[in-house]
Amino acid sequence: MVDRPSVLVVSHNPFSDLQSNGKTLSAFFQSWPQDRPAQLYFTLDEPAFTVCSRFYRVTDLDMLKATLGRTGSAGPVLPTSVAFDAAGKQRLHTNPLYRLARRVLQQRWPAALMVRSWFWRGRRWETPQLERWLDEVDPDIIFFQSSNCTFAFDVVERICERRNLPLILETTDDYLTPLHALDPIERIQQRRISGAYQRAVTRSAAVIAIGDRMAEEYAHRFGGDYAVAMNSVESLAEKLLEVATEPPFVLHFAGNPGLNRWRVLAAIGAALDTLADEHGIDTRLEIFSLVEPEASVLTELTSSPRVTFLGQADAEELAKRRSVAALLVHVESFDRKNQHITRLSVSTKIPEYLSSGRCVLAVGPAAVASIGYPVDNEAAAVATSPEVTDIAATIRQVLADPTKQRAYATRGPELVKRNHLRPVIAEMVQERVVAAVAEW
Repeated sequence: MVDRPSVLVVSHNPFSDLQSNGKTLSAFFQSWPQDRPAQLYFTLDEPAFTVCSRFYRVTDLDMLKATLGRTGSAGPVLPTSVAFDAAGKQRLHTNPLYRLARRVLQQRWPAALMVRSWFWRGRRWETPQLERWLDEVDPDIIFFQSSNCTFAFDVVERICERRNLPLILETTDDYLTPLHALDPIERIQQRRISGAYQRAVTRSAAVIAIGDRMAEEYAHRFGGDYAVAMNSVESLAEKLLEVATEPPFVLHFAGNPGLNRWRVLAAIGAALDTLADEHGIDTRLEIFSLVEPEASVLTELTSSPRVTFLGQADAEELAKRRSVAALLVHVESFDRKNQHITRLSVSTKIPEYLSSGRCVLAVGPAAVASIGYPVDNEAAAVATSPEVTDIAATIRQVLADPTKQRAYATRGPELVKRNHLRPVIAEMVQERVVAAVAEW
C-alpha cells in the first residue's frame, strides 16, 4: 500500500455523511488512516468523525466577534467537546438576523460576499492556537475545496506560503459566472474571485473538477492540469428493483430545495394534481432534506396535497425509501440566475440515484450539467420544460411504460460503473495527492 501523506483539507463544509460537499470529501479520503487527513473548515456544522479525527473550525461569527474585540469559539473540534451545543445552534438558526444573513449569502449578493471577506481581513483567523494545531498536524500538502469567498483562498495561500506546501484545488460549483451584469459591485467581486482562482490554479499541482464541462471551461480560462471526480458511490445495486405498476406511485426526492429548486418541486406537485384530475393516476411526491425551507416557501412547496415534506433522514432510511419509490426525482431551477450558478456542476445525488436500480426522473434545463448529463447518456426520463402540462406528460409516459423504466434503470448502473465508483475515484485522488507531494 502506498504511504499516504498528511493532508490538510481546507473547505467551508466539514467531512459529512449527509451534506453534499462534505460527502464528496469523505469519499475521497475514506480509505485513508484517520490520522492522515486533518480539516480546517469555516461553518458551524458538526463534522463526521468516520473519516478524520482532527478538525479545526473558524466561522464568520468568530471573525465578527474578533472585529468587535470579543473572544470567539474558534478551535479544535472533538466528538466530546464542540463549540456549539445543539440548543445553542438551534437558537442561532432561528435568529432572524442569522437567517437573513444565510439567505443573502445563498443568493450570492456581491456586496454580502465582499462584507463577509472583510470580516476575515487582517488575518484574525491566524492565531497561536491554530499555529499549534497546524504544528501537530504537520501537513505535507493542502487539499482545498474552493468557494465563492476570497477569504478562503487567502487562508490557503497564507498557509501554503508559510509552511512551503503544495496545493491541490477542487472546484465543485461555478462561482465565476456573473449573475448581475450591470452591478458595479459585482464586477469588483468578480475580478477579486477570478484573481483568487487564477493564483490558486497557478499554484496547484492539480485541479479536481466536478465534471467535464467545468474542467474544459476552467482549463481554457485559467490553464492548469485537470482531473474529473464527480460524486461517487461505494457499489452498485445487486439487481434492478421491481418496476412499480400499480398506484399509488411514490416519487422520491432527497436533496437541497434551495436555489429555487423548490419551485420545480412545486410544479411537479401541480403536475401530479393534473394526473389525478385528468387521468385518475394516484401519485405522491415525498421530499427529504437537511435544509428546512422558510415557512412561506414550505407553504408553496406543499400547496398540493400530493406533496409531503419529511425533513431529515439518515442514509439507511433514504435507501429504504428509494427502494419502494416508483421514480427518483432530481430537479434544477429554470430561472436564469440559478442556471448560471448550477450550469457546470453535476449534483452529488445523481450517482446515488443512478446506482439504485430505479428509474430517475430529472426536471430542469438541459443547459445545466446535472440535467444534460443523464440526457447525454440516456439514463433518465427528462422534462426540460417548466410547464406543468409538459412535466405531467413526461411522468405519465414513463409510469405507463414499464419497459422504458427498466431501460433507464439499467443504464444508470452502467454509467455509474464507468464514472462514479468510489474506489476508482478515491484512487485517482490519492495518486494526484501522492504525486504532488513527491514532486514538490
